[in-house]
Amino acid sequence: MPDPPLLRRRIGLFAAATIFVGSIVGSGIFRTPSSVAGLLPSGSLQLLAWAIAGVLTLCGALTMVELAVAYPRAGGMYAFLRELFGPAVGFVYGWTHFVVFKPTSMAAIAIAFGEYAGRALDLEAGSWKALSYGAVAAVTAVNVVGVRAGTGVQNVFTVAKVAGIALLVMCAFVLPVVGQDAAPEAPPEPSPVAALGITTFALAVLRVFWAYDGWTDAASVCGEISEPQRTIPRAFLGGAVVIVVLYLVTNAAYLAVLTPAEMAAHPAVAAEAARRVIGPAGEIAVVVLVAVSTFGALNGSTLTGARVTLAMAADGMLWKGVSRVSARTGAPVPALLLQGAVAFVWLTAGGFDETSEWAVSTMWTLYGLGIAGVFVLRSRIRRGLAPAPSYRTPGFPVVPLVFTLVTGGVVAASLAQTGLAGAAGLLVAAAGIPVYVVWRRIRLRRGLG
Repeated sequence: MPDPPLLRRRIGLFAAATIFVGSIVGSGIFRTPSSVAGLLPSGSLQLLAWAIAGVLTLCGALTMVELAVAYPRAGGMYAFLRELFGPAVGFVYGWTHFVVFKPTSMAAIAIAFGEYAGRALDLEAGSWKALSYGAVAAVTAVNVVGVRAGTGVQNVFTVAKVAGIALLVMCAFVLPVVGQDAAPEAPPEPSPVAALGITTFALAVLRVFWAYDGWTDAASVCGEISEPQRTIPRAFLGGAVVIVVLYLVTNAAYLAVLTPAEMAAHPAVAAEAARRVIGPAGEIAVVVLVAVSTFGALNGSTLTGARVTLAMAADGMLWKGVSRVSARTGAPVPALLLQGAVAFVWLTAGGFDETSEWAVSTMWTLYGLGIAGVFVLRSRIRRGLAPAPSYRTPGFPVVPLVFTLVTGGVVAASLAQTGLAGAAGLLVAAAGIPVYVVWRRIRLRRGLG
């Protein structure tokens, strides 16, 4: 399965790392802690949930690197699933990515950007949605200009957001609290997870997964990473460690300023923490920081997502015209425009919570299947059917097995809580099977194979 034509290996180590980090750090670290605190009335349990999700993300990243080094092609997880489990499974992932994964993720990030940019500009709430549409259009246009423009924007916004979060954390630990509100004191902290119920804790972990989502996105540009055998492990694993440490330290900083009950009472928990240690200026600064962070994440999501659509079209899984790449800029223009159009549809359909709930359970179900593909790869290597990649997953088979089993358990437990919203995404994924059968028959009748 060769790369689509005209994709060039222009992405170096720094750009690959910023794509990895920038695609993950968006609105989640600013919004999710309050949602998690609403389920877990204990600071230690909150940190445990973030740590578990972080360890699972590291396990997934450690394994994904082996797959990426073995198959350094455009499409990322789609390419892995197609190569290891066959075109039908690859189509189901690509279909779900095209219809649900990427457009709902882009819509949710764009909604968060619109909310915070609107506050930063002191606009009426009714105009915030227009900013969301404008952001999707803007990042699509930037990436249509070319790969260098897209990665350049990613570099700038990733550095800015990480520096801003680091400054916020430092202020939370160093400066005294200067503002309080009437939020009630937190009750005595329960320690055992069983006291809350494993399903509630699993739902909290799933909400944290939203903040970690995007860790597979960088693999979508593997066909454009220079020296992939060396660059991919360094960029992806270094980025994963940075993310986990950043998230744990940031949550610890929130808890240094706010009680768990106060965190649950303030959805904009980062802004509230900054207000208490810096004053009103700190709250405004965090609003700007979130707008910067979400715009950068939206750019990363747009850049990487179009490569999956491109790879599908190049394989004959979508209309062939979508696989066209600009000879001058190396940008997959039709794939970017189509992706942006579907994201516009999801923007019109719902708000942040509605769009994000559609995506999370389905995404992590297929991520688990993709990571399990390393067992197929190792089997092929043992039988002499595939060459051994230069990178091997440390802790194999424990690392990928832990990821697959724990992810499956958390998703199953969460479906009991999210109900229709969580199941709907899985139903869309399942609908990809008959769609694939019909598409395959149409191609056979046309003699396209």
